[in-house]
Amino acid sequence: MGKKVIFDSHEDVPRQLLSKPYLGPVSGRVLSNAFAMFERYACARFDGIIAATPFIRNKFLKINRNTVDVNNFPMAGELDSAAPLENKRHEVCYVGGIGAVRGMREVVRAGEFLQSDARLNLVGTFSEAVVEAEVKAWPGGARVNACGFLDRQGVRDVLQRSLAGVVTFLPLPKPPGLAADQDVRVHVLRHTRDCLRLPLWPRDHRRQPMRHVR
Repeated sequence: MGKKVIFDSHEDVPRQLLSKPYLGPVSGRVLSNAFAMFERYACARFDGIIAATPFIRNKFLKINRNTVDVNNFPMAGELDSAAPLENKRHEVCYVGGIGAVRGMREVVRAGEFLQSDARLNLVGTFSEAVVEAEVKAWPGGARVNACGFLDRQGVRDVLQRSLAGVVTFLPLPKPPGLAADQDVRVHVLRHTRDCLRLPLWPRDHRRQPMRHVR
């Protein structure tokens, strides 16, 4: 048809599919392999590929030599203006996708045991309606400032007033194809590392204190 096609890839989708808790052992493997074959077939015919990380770039370079990476990092200086400690509130923040695998049940339930006026700034949208309904009904839900989806300035404002950030990632069911003695968290965290998911970056970029739970 004479059209140029550029593919923008942010994930290693075949590996990602192996970690989906809603896919069974057989369906996960079949879907992952089918997508990998389709990806190789289609991407070899595209005019170019833009990858979000060096890892993804190197993967696609084996398929299409017209591949470059444009790393999805925060802009330098964007989040650097930290507020003085005396201007901070008794709040911690979470920024990113919100769901069971991100540990939201555990984080919100922890609010029930606080003996201070601390609160949780929850920035993002829920991916699972059942999890959203549960945490809102719990006593710990009263400790949550549900900020919803925010633009870059909104995220910056939340980070400035928060004392610390929290990044939680729970173990997933063992994906198909993983050896019996392999820890699924290694598989998941390797995918997280290779694809550089964004929730960790804003806090690390501005030296925000962080609690990283795996």
